[in-house]
Amino acid sequence: MFKSILVPVDITVPGDMAKLLSRAGALKDTWGSEVHVVSVMPDPGFALVSQQLPKGLEHEARAGAKGSLQAALKEAGLSAELHIQMGTIYDQVIKLAEQLDIDLIVIGAHQTRSVRAKQIVLQLGPV
Repeated sequence: MFKSILVPVDITVPGDMAKLLSRAGALKDTWGSEVHVVSVMPDPGFALVSQQLPKGLEHEARAGAKGSLQAALKEAGLSAELHIQMGTIYDQVIKLAEQLDIDLIVIGAHQTRSVRAKQIVLQLGPV
């Protein structure tokens, strides 16, 4: 039904990431979909700020994120294409979904004190 699935994950919340990857794996198995997993890192922003950061920090951060994603995918038994983006989460997810012609975006909800976290799957149609 869905040929391509995008799964944005927050690597700082491993439990939620594992649940999302598990759900994506089930959807992949059901539909034979191609799965793309993306983690979006904050952009240091202004040149003034980025000048104060150590050289190579972005590269190290990307490598660390990629390593975390690879380990999580291995643990979930999921084969997927990895993407590490920098910027605003929603902008980067939409931009990547458009570039890859994604059919379905699987989004997780963070747990709050008053609401138990649960996975949600949204079909956004053409992005």
